Amino acid sequence: MMRLVAGPQTDECKEIGIWSIYAAIALGLFLTVFFVLLGVLYYSVVMVSLAGAVVVAYWAYLYYGPHWTREGDDEQAVEI
Repeated sequence: MMRLVAGPQTDECKEIGIWSIYAAIALGLFLTVFFVLLGVLYYSVVMVSLAGAVVVAYWAYLYYGPHWTREGDDEQAVEI
């Protein structure tokens, strides 16, 4: 008989030790997958937010950009 857990060594057969080891392995795998997916999601959200900020900034530059100072001059006005 192989003993997997520490404690009093008696002849009573208990499988508490092996199930706790399986539970610890399962919990470790679950937490690994969970945090990897959380990291991917967080990275995706941050990248999409940055891309959105760049798009809004570029749109604002095109719409409200340097041509606003020439608005009264019909020859140089930019059609939008």
